[in-house]
Amino acid sequence: MAAAAVLLSGPCTFAFGGDSVVDIAKEFTEITKKLKMIEVKGAIVDGMPLDAQGAIELAKMPNRTQLQAQVVMLLCSPGAKVAATIISPASKIAGCIKTIIEKAEKAEIAA
Repeated sequence: MAAAAVLLSGPCTFAFGGDSVVDIAKEFTEITKKLKMIEVKGAIVDGMPLDAQGAIELAKMPNRTQLQAQVVMLLCSPGAKVAATIISPASKIAGCIKTIIEKAEKAEIAA
């Protein structure tokens, strides 16, 4: 916890809340861009201290909602590929059957 003590030396603010720690890091990064007198010293995530660069990199990560969406997309992707693989030959067969029926109807009309 000695590294955390370094983060808390001098004037500092402790922020928590929100849906994700990434959201807080993004908000603080935006604030430091607008107010040059404020600097990010670091962060503490799940009891692990991060330096200033680590806190800034944390702000670049996707937040909880974005990560959940990525997981859902990755889970659905193989299913979509399987469905496309199954449907593709079936649609080709259906197209061939349609063509055969149309040719048979034309031959019947001509006869």
